[in-house]
Amino acid sequence: MHPEIIEKKSGERELLMACIQKAQFIGEVGMDGSIQYQNTISLQESVFNDVLMECERVGGRVLSIHSRNAADRVLDLVEQHIRSSIPVLHWFSGTVKETQRAISLGCWFSIGPAMLFGAKGRRLLKLLPQDKVLPETDGPFTQKRNGPLMPWDSLTIVRTVASTWDTTEKEVCHRFKLNLSNLLKISGDGMKAV
Repeated sequence: MHPEIIEKKSGERELLMACIQKAQFIGEVGMDGSIQYQNTISLQESVFNDVLMECERVGGRVLSIHSRNAADRVLDLVEQHIRSSIPVLHWFSGTVKETQRAISLGCWFSIGPAMLFGAKGRRLLKLLPQDKVLPETDGPFTQKRNGPLMPWDSLTIVRTVASTWDTTEKEVCHRFKLNLSNLLKISGDGMKAV
């Protein structure tokens, strides 16, 4: 997303806040500290801060959170605001120290094929609590040869996860289903996603 689009979309803040009341799942929100977004980081932080406060005000939500090159700032806000919401860090790429902090804050993690393509992603996967990991694709933003990744492509990571966790593919599939079931129980599923 271009910085101009971030600034334009920030004008929809009131609409986003109104939608939070009607949804149990909020995503993808957060911050991106990459070079091309540096001039919007304060704006991103302001919007993310408002989202977290609104989620807490309405009793908690499940949040898919983006934190590329901004993990510390994102985790600061999670620590400051989240009491009843469930933070799910999407495609987390922080340092080992940031990963340990996220774990200590009770964060969940969603992982996909692109994250596990590199050695860093597989190293981080080893650190994650297996009972708080969910598969994802990041589609349609991530691509395969013939187009965007689709929801069913999220399970293409099973072999890599099984190898990294030193277990069977069947056990990984069972773990993912159990984790999703647990997340839905904790969140009191039944509301529509935004």
